[in-house]
Amino acid sequence: MPTTRTTTMTMPVKITDQGPVPRADTEYPEATVPTCQAAGGNAPFGLHTSPDDGASLTVFYDGTCAFCTSQASLIGRHLGDTVRTVSTALPDAHHAWGLNPVRTSGEIIVRDRTGREWGGADAIARLLRESPRLALLGRAMTLPGIRQVAHLGYRGVARVRHRLARWS
Repeated sequence: MPTTRTTTMTMPVKITDQGPVPRADTEYPEATVPTCQAAGGNAPFGLHTSPDDGASLTVFYDGTCAFCTSQASLIGRHLGDTVRTVSTALPDAHHAWGLNPVRTSGEIIVRDRTGREWGGADAIARLLRESPRLALLGRAMTLPGIRQVAHLGYRGVARVRHRLARWS
């Protein structure tokens, strides 16, 4: 089973009615935001990580799920500095990042620098488009028909993800 390294990072946040929301600018006061990287993941992200650390995407995953954690590690190794992985199992992660706990318990979330989010199969397609070798597959996953099949497949895997941990 992969081990995880938990660190904290300081980043600018905007205080909203839903709590602090990480921002890429420095107009707002700083807050400590928890992050988590699966072992072997994108090691450059650690104690001094900020939204300007070079990562174009942030991946939020269920850190209580061994399968999800191993997939986050794979994403971090494959995409390197272009992604930041954050476990939603860390205390206050939902509040600090402005995430919906119900949504993050059922699907992976990918957020870009502008705040645009993708979830589930759309998130996987977005990550694949970031990879030079798999970009074509990521684009194909957005086509009508293929997108619906990808969503069915994602929901099927999500339902049994805790049982898939032994194969990851």
